[in-house]
Amino acid sequence: MTRSPERVRVLRHRVDWLAVLEDLRAEGVSGYRLAEIMLISRSTVQGWEGGSEPSHSYGAAILEVHTRFCGVEATKRRITETVLTP
Repeated sequence: MTRSPERVRVLRHRVDWLAVLEDLRAEGVSGYRLAEIMLISRSTVQGWEGGSEPSHSYGAAILEVHTRFCGVEATKRRITETVLTP
C-alpha cells in the first residue's frame, strides 16, 4: 500500500522592523538606548534603521525589547504570518 505524502504546513513570519524601531522611539527608546540595552554598537542599530534586517538572534532580542516597552499585542501586530503550501 502506498501512502500519499502528507501536507506540511509551512509558516513564514515577516517582521516590519522599521515599524518596530519607530514604536520603540515613540516609547522613548532611541537607537542609542536600544544599542545600550542590547550591548551592541550604535552603528548596528543605524544599519537596521537604514533598512537592513537583523540576524535571527538580534531580531529575537529586538522583539523582546519591543514587547517589554510596547506590550505583547503591539509586538504581535508587527509580525505577519503567511502559510506556504508545498
